[in-house]
Amino acid sequence: MKKLYSVLTAAALMPLCLLTGQVSQASQADEYNPVVRNFQVREGEYRIARELVKNAKHLPANTVYEFVPEPNFAKAGTYKTRIRLLYPDNSMETSREVTVSVYDHAWQAKKTVKKHKKAKKSRKKAKKRVSDAKRYQAKVKGKSTAFGQAFKSKRLVSNRAKLPKKTSFRFARVPNFKRAGSYYTAVLVTYPDKSQEYTRQVKVTVKRQKDKSKYQAKVKGKTVAYGAKLTAKSLIKNAKALPKKSKYQLSQKINTKQAGTYLLAVKVTYPDKSWEVTPFVKVKVKRQTDKARYQVKVRPGQVTLGQKLSPSQLVTNLSSLPKKSKFAFTAQPNWQKAGSYRTKIQVTYPDKSKETSAFLTVTVKDPADSSRYTPVLLAAKTEAGKTIAASSLIANFASLPAGSQASYLTAPDFAKAGSYKTQIKVIYPDKSTWTSSEFMIEVAPGAESTQSN
Repeated sequence: MKKLYSVLTAAALMPLCLLTGQVSQASQADEYNPVVRNFQVREGEYRIARELVKNAKHLPANTVYEFVPEPNFAKAGTYKTRIRLLYPDNSMETSREVTVSVYDHAWQAKKTVKKHKKAKKSRKKAKKRVSDAKRYQAKVKGKSTAFGQAFKSKRLVSNRAKLPKKTSFRFARVPNFKRAGSYYTAVLVTYPDKSQEYTRQVKVTVKRQKDKSKYQAKVKGKTVAYGAKLTAKSLIKNAKALPKKSKYQLSQKINTKQAGTYLLAVKVTYPDKSWEVTPFVKVKVKRQTDKARYQVKVRPGQVTLGQKLSPSQLVTNLSSLPKKSKFAFTAQPNWQKAGSYRTKIQVTYPDKSKETSAFLTVTVKDPADSSRYTPVLLAAKTEAGKTIAASSLIANFASLPAGSQASYLTAPDFAKAGSYKTQIKVIYPDKSTWTSSEFMIEVAPGAESTQSN
């Protein structure tokens, strides 16, 4: 009964497609039946496994044969072995057990001398006719290679320096160097005399492709605001297409609080530790805006009805702001209506950046009584002993606001004749005041004083 073996690596197996409604095709191991035989060989003469398969010519070309286990052709003895066949479709089978007898030089000593001499002559002739494939034995060893890095079959032959110079080598089955995995193959060795042999099977491992070969980070230039944070990943325009755990590092750290143009590259380290450095790109750090450099400070304002205040009059740090800055109220007060107006001041700096101040209050007040009313003085003359009230010297006192009060700054001595220089002060109900200029009050001698004289 045949034993079927599967090569477990995906790279070594041809995919079996199971289609609905269809039966999978039989493998070559099922289709063919190798017929093997026992074998005798002289000590020191190597034989290939194919020689033990009687019907090898009728089996598929490129079938690989190997001993399992391999007899020791260098030492006389009887060896039990099997022949393992690897067919072109990657199916495998192992033959029944056979015997390989390796005999020494004295094996035919019991023969007659005559027969011995004939055998010796035939051996000499046979020795002359021994092919290179029987004289030499190519030794192979497995090999690992990077993804996509192909190599020639002779690289698997470890003793090729001991083989004839014009020996050629060919893969029995070429590994797929562009697909990671393990491949079982052998080497077909063709000697200068055209004789051939297949080596035993060896494993060729194609390593997984490195991330830096699978991916390529693409970079883009960028303009960043003054003082803004700059990350290396923000310069990678295809970051979403790269592995999630990739790490990014700028070729140099830059101070984004210093305006200018910088040339930067990004080092990308992939999850498998492979890395690449991108080309350089320009990163421009903008000049700091006036809005960021300055801060407007304001105060409340007060104005009389009908008058106006410019916004700059309410800026307390005007001298420290750029000269060509422009100011405007966000909500214009009504200068023609008394009241309190809550507003802000918007500053437009020379670089066109804008800033809005904190809230402030602008109060529009009715004008003071002192500015609305003007007292008219009368001539001041009286006799000694007759006091004149300050209000009686104001001709229009009655038209002044009710509650207005008038008084002398320096009260004259109305009991004594003389000339007195004084002023009159008027205090209005709104606490505003009016003070007259200096004038003279004449106090004449009274009638009694005249009679006594």
